[in-house]
Amino acid sequence: MQTCRLLRKGVQLNDYYPELVIHVTCNYRSIEQCYWNDGQQYKLKGGKVKRFNEKILDKIFFEWWYMLPKEKRPKIINIDTSFI
Repeated sequence: MQTCRLLRKGVQLNDYYPELVIHVTCNYRSIEQCYWNDGQQYKLKGGKVKRFNEKILDKIFFEWWYMLPKEKRPKIINIDTSFI
């Protein structure tokens, strides 16, 4: 979350344009399984975890991407950590 906000703020202030960004994603089924494995499945109730991962993180990341001038867009490496 903080990394996405840092990237967005760098563009807003016109002072930070990285050359490389590693974008790590994970599907909700894998995230859900991790909560169950840790005995914290109660945190899944209400859908906050799902909304956080799908809406907030993606929203901020793609908002940052589209704010960038095309000539300053970095190379993006996508890593999917999903295991289910």
